Amino acid sequence: MKSIYLTIMAFAMVSVMRGQSADNYDGTILHDYFGKQLEMIPVTPGFTPPVASRALGYSGICAYEATVHGMSNKTSLVGVVPQLDVLPLPVAGQTYHWGIVTNNAMHALTVGLYNNASVQHITDLNNLRNAYNAEFAAGTPADVVTASTTLGTQIGNSILTYANGDGALNCQLFNFPADYVVPVGPGLWQPLAGQMALQPYWGEKRCFVVEFVDLSMISPAPPAFSDQIGSELYNEANAVYEAVNNLTTEQLNIAEYWADGGNTVTPPGHSISMLRNIMRYENEDLAFSAEAYARLGMAVSDAFVACWKTKYEYNLLRPIHYINDYIDAEWTTVVPTPPFPEYTSGHSTQSGAFGAAMTAIYGNNYAFIDSTHGESFGGPRFFNNFVECAEETAVSRLYGGIHFPVGNNEGTILGAGIGEMVNMLFETVVNVDEFASNTAISAFPNPTSGVVTLNITAAAQVDVFNITGQKVATFSGSRTIDLSSMEAGIYILEVKDMQHNQMGISRVVVE
Repeated sequence: MKSIYLTIMAFAMVSVMRGQSADNYDGTILHDYFGKQLEMIPVTPGFTPPVASRALGYSGICAYEATVHGMSNKTSLVGVVPQLDVLPLPVAGQTYHWGIVTNNAMHALTVGLYNNASVQHITDLNNLRNAYNAEFAAGTPADVVTASTTLGTQIGNSILTYANGDGALNCQLFNFPADYVVPVGPGLWQPLAGQMALQPYWGEKRCFVVEFVDLSMISPAPPAFSDQIGSELYNEANAVYEAVNNLTTEQLNIAEYWADGGNTVTPPGHSISMLRNIMRYENEDLAFSAEAYARLGMAVSDAFVACWKTKYEYNLLRPIHYINDYIDAEWTTVVPTPPFPEYTSGHSTQSGAFGAAMTAIYGNNYAFIDSTHGESFGGPRFFNNFVECAEETAVSRLYGGIHFPVGNNEGTILGAGIGEMVNMLFETVVNVDEFASNTAISAFPNPTSGVVTLNITAAAQVDVFNITGQKVATFSGSRTIDLSSMEAGIYILEVKDMQHNQMGISRVVVE
């Protein structure tokens, strides 16, 4: 990643509204709504992997925004993620039931995102909302029930309105735009018979941690096309050919377990399924669950945008095209070849994001079992950590015959970078840390690529810290400082007077 664009909001501490805080509620309500989506994705028309990732991303944001005002030391994503400029706020002094708020927010958003779902699934969502509202209303004052229901519905509808402005409104109805012309030339991807290009404009969609993906953020160019034996691309294709022709039973299981093709939960749904199962096992509370769903949902959603930007920028042919033309005309894949370019691998990219986001949530050495597909294809699968899981997911595409090794490797790197951007957003912007209670010092312009001016009137010393807490620079004697030599990222400025008394703290984004 060469640049980061984050709109940083003020650091004001978010006070918990009257009533119990969100961490006193059970996370089951969110697991039920995300579980319902995992039932709907395989059978709702048009919920391809990019479309599913989008729905899960907005669902994560909705879960977080429905609970954040009931959390301690957290701030809203308003003003942090691009174009999310305003959301309904709790009424000062009003007591809220955060379970009711969450229930009605998630219902409103889910019904809106899955607006072409079956009548039965919409009925199921209505029944889920009604059951939780009835459960939570028991023993809760009427004014709290009314206020909480209203706020939740408003938040859900507002997140839906925000989603509708991202350039992918009703995207499940337009997976294969007829106006897209597939480029033609040596080494370029061509659809198989009966295929059309899936979501060729997905890379232009608005994101969460950056506004839009530009070419500086995508993966480096794949190997140049060559049909010569021993060339880099030939070796990539031959690696696929040899892997598929010599699969062990375990490798075949891996290929099929992670296929996540049509009529399944899809790759992003598989990632959410793993998080959901872990949180159910750990009995996580509502506040923890909401932030975790937001982190992972945003990460896999943005990973798909970056991956699709990469795919349709390079338009690299699939292994089956290369192998059939230059190695073995009769060869075929284990997993069906999907209708979009090879580089980079979508499953690998979103799995890299999964590995980074989940490691931030549960740590480097969290061992777990994935039972998403039950005992099918050699499951359940056991992993020592999340990176190990991401690596197996990536290599599954090699075993399936649908991706070159370089597409898997670069996809994992791309996704991990996006996952780390989401982590940085939550750890340095959303989480209110010890700096939040200090006097805020404003810096202008922010974001910046060079000189910033502080809103102070006297000479000062400014210590600059990176996001790991390491001091990287000190400026003295002026209210203007030059950050042009800093790498892109978020920095904390500690401002002291010339007697070394702290005056305040500021955060600055360097582009």
